[in-house]
This record gives sequence, C-alpha cells and structure tokens, in this order.
Amino acid sequence: MTFYIFQPYPGVEIRNFTTSWSDGLAFAALIHRWRPDVTDFGSIASKPDPNERLELAFKHAQEVFGIEKLLDPEGNQNKLMENIFSILRN
Repeated sequence: MTFYIFQPYPGVEIRNFTTSWSDGLAFAALIHRWRPDVTDFGSIASKPDPNERLELAFKHAQEVFGIEKLLDPEGNQNKLMENIFSILRN
C-alpha cells in the first residue's frame, strides 16, 4: 500500500507502520510534503546510511516544525513509527 502523499517520492513505499519508516525516507517525504520550500527530500534520500537519513529528517522536523527530537534512530525500530505519529499529532 502506498499512500497518495508518498506517490511522488522514489523509494518510499509504505507496507507497514514499523519497518517502512525505519530507513528515514518516509519520514523525510512526510516533512517535505508539508514544507517543500525548506526541506530538500533529494538531499536526505541521497544519503546511503538509513540512520543518517533519520537524523536529517529529525533535524528538519525540529527546525521547520519546532518538534523536539525525542527518539533515537538507532533505538527500537518497532516503536519508531508509533512515536513519529505521536509527535506529529501534537
């Protein structure tokens, strides 16, 4: 299943709410979708390391939306998406 908002983003395919978010691409696409003027999806997606992509996405979330980084990308990946949605809902 790919949600409509992720269709224009290469490499982003949402199959579930855990591992589909663990490489940073979906989170970066979500941020870019709402603020393409300040977030460069291509520069984040071009990073080969998934943890680096997540770190950059978290950095953009903090800079653009004022969302404090409360998660460690190297931590429990199964909880990552649940925590991201929790942050974005607030």
